[in-house]
Amino acid sequence: MVKGRKYFSADETATFCSQTAMMLNGGISLYEGMNMLAEEMEDSAAKRVLGEIDERLKEGSTFSDALKETGAFPVYMVQMSEVGERTGKLEDVMKAMANYYEREHAVNSGIKSVIFYPFMLLTMLAVILTFLVIRILPMFEAVFNELDNRTSGTKAMMTTSVTVSRIAAAVVLVIVLILAVVLLIYRNKKGAKELGKIVNHLPFAGKISERLGKDRFLAALSVMIGSGIETGEAVERASELPEDAGTLIMAKEAKRLVAEDAPLDNVLCDSGILSGMEGRMLSIGIKSGAVDKVLEKISDRHDEELTEKLSSLSAGIEVALVLFLTVLVGAILISVMMPLISVIASI
Repeated sequence: MVKGRKYFSADETATFCSQTAMMLNGGISLYEGMNMLAEEMEDSAAKRVLGEIDERLKEGSTFSDALKETGAFPVYMVQMSEVGERTGKLEDVMKAMANYYEREHAVNSGIKSVIFYPFMLLTMLAVILTFLVIRILPMFEAVFNELDNRTSGTKAMMTTSVTVSRIAAAVVLVIVLILAVVLLIYRNKKGAKELGKIVNHLPFAGKISERLGKDRFLAALSVMIGSGIETGEAVERASELPEDAGTLIMAKEAKRLVAEDAPLDNVLCDSGILSGMEGRMLSIGIKSGAVDKVLEKISDRHDEELTEKLSSLSAGIEVALVLFLTVLVGAILISVMMPLISVIASI
């Protein structure tokens, strides 16, 4: 991998594949195209990667080998580039890869938003609580102490209220710091993968992770079959892509079943990747010779369901945190006001 260059993100990979497909469609050779892209690139690290690809191509390397040697691109994208070169459908493969990574970028953005919105709301809560603890509570304490010097009282109640408020502020600050660390980890590919394993065990996120794994498997299968790869090999390669543990088990089962020459629709239904209705759709696609198109449509539907699920989860978290913010701040103010009211009433 080029020194100082982070791994290409899904968004960067989608853009690169789209530009490569457009160049091939326009009759521009790959090494000329890479040189053009490198000159237009503003990111110096990405410019070096494209420059290295250009040099490798001029030395006689294949496009897929040049991509692989940079170490900057996803393994799946490099493998599919090799398939495209082998089948003479590199342009089609690049278009399919652009769509694939655009969808992956959209899903990743949805997952980030589920983390980012709570982070922003909790940060706002932490700021409000910190302001209350540092500026407002001392004012209330000063007023209370002044009044309490002349009345019997509620010192313990005020002390408890202030202590609880400070603890609440500290807890929220710790949560904000944890979420900040999570966001930093998610920016790194390896970190995102490890974080995904943790999220898989959360009850509210298991189905999201499973949907994402199935979506990735079906999208990859559609691209490979559409590129001319034999069904058994396509299933075998696609079975290595899901990161969700449950989906990975389904994919391995699909790999075993296809090795026994079972029909693809039965393979995907029996392994649990497709529902009965989706299996019937695929059966029609097999008969009509449009397997890749049907798989793509099913994958698109999974993607839409996943996006809706993430949006719903994000909205639910946002509402819950707003309510939590309102109740917590209100409770703190009331708990502090009660001793003051008690003292004033006793005067």
